[in-house]
Amino acid sequence: MSLKTEIIPYIDGNGLVAPGPANPKIRSSDNGVMFTSEYYIMLNRNKELTSGDQYIYSTLINNCIGADGHLHRAPNDESPDEIDDHLGVLAGYAEIRYSVPFHLPLNLCRFPQLVYAHMLNRGVPSLLIFPLAIINAFIIALSGFNTPANNADVRRLNWLLLQATKRKSLLARFAGWLWHKRQAKLYGSEQVMKAVAQYYYSPGHPFREYWID
Repeated sequence: MSLKTEIIPYIDGNGLVAPGPANPKIRSSDNGVMFTSEYYIMLNRNKELTSGDQYIYSTLINNCIGADGHLHRAPNDESPDEIDDHLGVLAGYAEIRYSVPFHLPLNLCRFPQLVYAHMLNRGVPSLLIFPLAIINAFIIALSGFNTPANNADVRRLNWLLLQATKRKSLLARFAGWLWHKRQAKLYGSEQVMKAVAQYYYSPGHPFREYWID
């Protein structure tokens, strides 16, 4: 078995990944683009990613970009999306070295870390937006402080933010190192995100086995 074969029961009618068993004929999640991005990150880290996979991934994301140039939760869904899906796609595109093909809506510019990740992805040097780099690093380093181990949401989103920014920011990498040390102590394992996945994804979901920090 491999991640590619084990993920099949979790792919919905839009071709997007779900956190539990999916109906292949209908939409199964409001965060399909985020879970799909996590999947392609895992494919790459488990050395299963091909150029064909990268094309499929970018096509799936393009299908979720509306006429307004913004990312949405699913194809033909024009309702506003939130920070979680944007961080997921920014992390996924950072992993495969692609530039995201969408703009940030104004309402999401209230998140400085998201603005920073998006600007990095678009090729803006971190030094030119250094105040945002500092804010981003503090958010990563302090995320989940005094939060119980079963709070998977905050750790998944922070991990995605780290993936979206660490390749172009020394501060983000250092903050991620501090955060990972703290989480490894909490979970008693260096495989932090595999431990987090046990709390979030349904039993049998391949993310519980294949997640690599």
